[in-house]
Amino acid sequence: MGFTLPELTKRYYTTAEVCKMFGITRATVRYWEEKFPQLNAHKFNNGERRFLADQVRMIEQVYLLVREKGYTIQGAQQELSDNKKWYKQKEQVLEKLREIRTGLEELRRT
Repeated sequence: MGFTLPELTKRYYTTAEVCKMFGITRATVRYWEEKFPQLNAHKFNNGERRFLADQVRMIEQVYLLVREKGYTIQGAQQELSDNKKWYKQKEQVLEKLREIRTGLEELRRT
């Protein structure tokens, strides 16, 4: 898999930022948002969609399944629902590894 998600440090990410991260169009993000209820973005009064870091990580999972592994939308939906617990555990492990990495980088700088 050639895609690596950058470190997510902000509370919200705009649709434009998400599109840039994954190299996808706004239409793709909106379509995935329709098909995957977990991606339900927060909509502000001006109509702008914003995604939480957890939702961006879910978009990453959808991206990897659909774009890199070649799953259909229905197949990706099934995979995410069948292995929900596994993906949650994977995300927790990745978050812990990110924390360790940050700590090691701080140690190296001092």
